[in-house]
Amino acid sequence: MTSDGWVELILGRLSGDESSPTVRRRLVYALSCLLRGHSRSQQEFAKAGGYSRLAGLAAEAHSSGDAAMATKATVLLADLAAEEGKEGRAVRAVQESPGTFCPALASMSEDLSAERVDGVERLAPALRAFAAPCAEWLRPEAARLLRLAEEVERVGREDEDLDLEEAVAGLREAADEVANSAVKGEL
Repeated sequence: MTSDGWVELILGRLSGDESSPTVRRRLVYALSCLLRGHSRSQQEFAKAGGYSRLAGLAAEAHSSGDAAMATKATVLLADLAAEEGKEGRAVRAVQESPGTFCPALASMSEDLSAERVDGVERLAPALRAFAAPCAEWLRPEAARLLRLAEEVERVGREDEDLDLEEAVAGLREAADEVANSAVKGEL
């Protein structure tokens, strides 16, 4: 089964200025349904330059104040990175133009707090996936990410209904990756 041109159609609509923010968020949702767990659609997405376009969309949405779109695009990019691994197309797209996506990711990380664990749960996988290519921008946040991991872990212990282990692990791995890249850069 293929996406029968839907990937290119959605990417075209996302690139157009005529779509409202609500329509654009829905288009990202539709794109996520086509891509998650579907390697052929991901190949079509890659051929259409989708990974770079999605990273650019996240950055553009963040800079224009559309936090919901920035988060949706970033989470989708992180989910695709998790499916492909550290050498996959999503990570390479960020590596190819880190100055576009990485400042937005760093800024989004500044807004995370233990009081809003839902945001932490959504963005921790992105921080984990893109810590290496975005290390330069995340470096100032590394110590705060470790403190946030401790706070989120405490929240998880206090509220047994919350399962925050993945979020905590993601924050810690991101902070470790950023710290390790700083050490490598000094050598």
